[in-house]
Amino acid sequence: MAIEDETIFTLKFAKRKVMLEYKNVSRIEHMLSYPRYDKRVSWMFWDNYYYFIIVMKDGKSYPVSCLICGDLLKYISREKITNTRIIFPIIFGVNLIRD
Repeated sequence: MAIEDETIFTLKFAKRKVMLEYKNVSRIEHMLSYPRYDKRVSWMFWDNYYYFIIVMKDGKSYPVSCLICGDLLKYISREKITNTRIIFPIIFGVNLIRD
């Protein structure tokens, strides 16, 4: 499936709804556990969790958990994705939402 610039992602947070146009996405940080990033065998269940941080061209960023949208990689071109490894790939709080 090819992504087009007209594609719009709709994210629903606790008290608001955000619509993101794909053409305004600067990059997407794919936050993975160390075993998943290195393509090793994982021993803990949380190693399979991951999340994305969608960074817009205007500097705003939005976290998206794999528990909410696990197939986001299908809709994003690979050149916009940066894989990053972290120890516990869990989103802590809402401090990641900067707008």
